[in-house]
Amino acid sequence: MKTQQNKSINIIYEHTNLSRNQAWLWRPTPPFYAHGVNKQGYTHEGQLIGAGIGPGGNSDQLMVTSENEREQSIGFLFQRIENNRDHFVTSIQDERKHDIEYSLGFNLIKKLQPFTLFSEITLSHNFNRYYLKDKTNLALLLGTSIDL
Repeated sequence: MKTQQNKSINIIYEHTNLSRNQAWLWRPTPPFYAHGVNKQGYTHEGQLIGAGIGPGGNSDQLMVTSENEREQSIGFLFQRIENNRDHFVTSIQDERKHDIEYSLGFNLIKKLQPFTLFSEITLSHNFNRYYLKDKTNLALLLGTSIDL
């Protein structure tokens, strides 16, 4: 969306659902990115294939960015990840023990040809991480890239 000051505002929402639906109770429903015979799941050179939320997870993500004519942008991110819901439903079953992570992040990008400078800070809180205890993380990212 363009504004009157020659700015661009981008709003992106993504929902990812990799958990099995409840049909597994009466018919076989394999989880995404896992295999009954090949126990390590689907991998490529040891790296798990698929979404970063992992097999059996669900995610909601909202990103809003604003860009201006000086080739700089600022944005924020809100994300909710429900980790391995399949395991929770089949093994944990204590509704107070969901492994859920909430993240809030901000980013700034500035283009100075031929360089692009970027920074990001994200605060995450994971309730019942690995179904054991709460965990809070703060991540800071600084970087640059060169246009060749």
